[in-house]
Amino acid sequence: MSILGGIDVDFLCHASVEEVRSRTLETLEQCAPGGGYALGTGNTVANYIPVKNYLAMLEAGNEFNSR
Repeated sequence: MSILGGIDVDFLCHASVEEVRSRTLETLEQCAPGGGYALGTGNTVANYIPVKNYLAMLEAGNEFNSR
């Protein structure tokens, strides 16, 4: 069993890149220790999500995994 998602699509649409990065790292710090968590959105990644925000989420995930 695992947890999937955690980053709200509406948040990804309206937040700044720095807010997305910060929220993603906070989510990972809370959910990832011990395994069983897969970073993602709360729904399908739609075409109206700013690409820069989606990439910020992925880059923050990579940064977290590099620690």
